[in-house]
Amino acid sequence: MAPGRAGVAHWDLHPWNVIDERARCPVVIDWTATTVTDTWFDLGASLILWVSNRLPEARTDHFDAYRTEAGDPIEDLDFYEAMAAMRRLFGGVVALLRGPQALGMRSEATMGV
Repeated sequence: MAPGRAGVAHWDLHPWNVIDERARCPVVIDWTATTVTDTWFDLGASLILWVSNRLPEARTDHFDAYRTEAGDPIEDLDFYEAMAAMRRLFGGVVALLRGPQALGMRSEATMGV
């Protein structure tokens, strides 16, 4: 498996964390889950979030834009999406069992589960 690049991962990029600033460019908010990791993990997480928010066409647009900007082929995407799905499932289980605060989330959050 070819690795991506180390960088900042948002881990929660979905439509409700993007403010459309028409005068400038879209602004990404809610950086509370940010880590430094292989950026393809963040790509995988974003792609499953677009689909889970019932926006599959936005998933395609997001992936195409990412691929264009990356300039390198993105390999093993299924692996990164699967790992992101497992991370999301784990977070949902922890949020339900221990409370969302255990993950640094607001008390009413349950990660969509």
